Amino acid sequence: MEQLFNTLKKRAIKTIPLFIIIPLLLGGLGYFWQVEAKPLITYEAKAKVELGYYEDLNLNEADTAKSLLTNHDFLSGIFTELENKELNSLKRDIEVKTPSDTKLEIRYKGATDEESRSTLKELVEGFLEYDLSKFEERYEVLEDNYEELRTEEVDQGSKVDKQRFIYELQNQLLTIYPAQLADPVTVNERTQEEFSPVKRAVLGGMVGVTVVFGFLVIPVLFREEDNL
Repeated sequence: MEQLFNTLKKRAIKTIPLFIIIPLLLGGLGYFWQVEAKPLITYEAKAKVELGYYEDLNLNEADTAKSLLTNHDFLSGIFTELENKELNSLKRDIEVKTPSDTKLEIRYKGATDEESRSTLKELVEGFLEYDLSKFEERYEVLEDNYEELRTEEVDQGSKVDKQRFIYELQNQLLTIYPAQLADPVTVNERTQEEFSPVKRAVLGGMVGVTVVFGFLVIPVLFREEDNL
């Protein structure tokens, strides 16, 4: 083993110029090499939603609402025409951020402006419709409770409590609200080159280091195997 390290050390000393020249040469070639490649163009649609307030933890808090928007069953209920494979692909292109506890920023990347816009619009409208249905259920429950309590006959000692409960229900009916579209859908075009000159130079340098390392180590290893 000691002999092996000594041999590698001697070869390394002899090949120091190669360690410098070859990576620099390949890195330079990579930098100046003209690659005829079309830039990658994607279209990112974006919209913002202000969450509602009606005591529904799944829809009124940003973190749980974010999870719902990327849930497979929820998406399949909106995009009913898509198969499982297409839904999984759609899910990968959806990004949901939470700027605050009550706001969602929803993004979708597509191949065209129209596809990005229409897909995100369908997703946002589907979420708002679902939220509205849950809000209406909650409002109806509170309204029924209010009417029932308002017409209920109580004894003199319970009138104060009745008025207090009526006031609380009235206040809830006035203060709850469903989710709303805060910012409408907009689409931005993004252009990205597959390999910039700097990236090509780094890749060329790494290839050069690999080539020199192989030139240094492989002959020694084969020689050692022959001596065994």
